[in-house]
Amino acid sequence: MQLLKDKIAIVTGGSSGIGEAAAKLYVQEGACVVVADIAVEKGEAVVHEIINNGGEAIFVKTDVSKAEEIERLVKETIKKYGKLDVAFNNAGMASKTIPIVEYPIEAWEKCVRINLFSIFYCAHYQIPEMLKNGGGAIVNTASMMARIAAFGNSPYVAAKHGIAGFTKSIAVEYGKQGIRANAIAPGVIAPPNAL
Repeated sequence: MQLLKDKIAIVTGGSSGIGEAAAKLYVQEGACVVVADIAVEKGEAVVHEIINNGGEAIFVKTDVSKAEEIERLVKETIKKYGKLDVAFNNAGMASKTIPIVEYPIEAWEKCVRINLFSIFYCAHYQIPEMLKNGGGAIVNTASMMARIAAFGNSPYVAAKHGIAGFTKSIAVEYGKQGIRANAIAPGVIAPPNAL
């Protein structure tokens, strides 16, 4: 049906799993996709597969825990395609199962930075470009952990709850300017080749 014909989409965490599937589906629906990930070989393989199947995509190596890399990602997208319509902010990491008092501070901060701070960095640089087009769509990957908690997973639970709230903030602040923001809350996803 080509619901995304002539649209430009960024997918973070696009080298595998949900991100890879979304990138390929966006292309099927007519979008040009920017696959962003820290995993270079896997990300480039996804892009090659998309191109070999007649789609349009580029890969941009991106560490989502660093604001300057998100800024560069958005600039590379604009440089290549001239606009940004859709952003699927999906990159994240699981946390180790450790009780709160025993959780190493550095590990806790790393998990929250990758899972939550990255969503702010993405929105911070994506929204201005979307506003230039009169709007756009942002989808942030939260988790079922955005609604519940699990023993020993405090940084992940905190980050995913934060994503749910932050996504609502985007909608409240920019909905009237044409930016739609939603969060998805998947459960446990089987890794590739698990079945």
